[in-house]
Amino acid sequence: MEGTNGLQISPTAFQANGADWAKTHPVDTGPYKFSAFVPDTFVDYICFEDYWGGRPYLDGVRFIVIADAKTAQMTFLAGQADVLASSSDIK
Repeated sequence: MEGTNGLQISPTAFQANGADWAKTHPVDTGPYKFSAFVPDTFVDYICFEDYWGGRPYLDGVRFIVIADAKTAQMTFLAGQADVLASSSDIK
């Protein structure tokens, strides 16, 4: 999941499990929790019902990976995506 928007890392989980584990097991205390990851396809987060700030508005968030820039742009313009980011935007 390297370079994926929204990736969170718990220092405690990182120290206990190592860098390779942390690359595909984000752990944090935010309003969403990691649900699924398919390399080069998508990353899913679902609502964390016990979030300290109250239940999030959305039931979940999906980050999709579209390698071809033109296809990504057309997907966004067709209303099938809410955010468009190029790999150069992801640090």
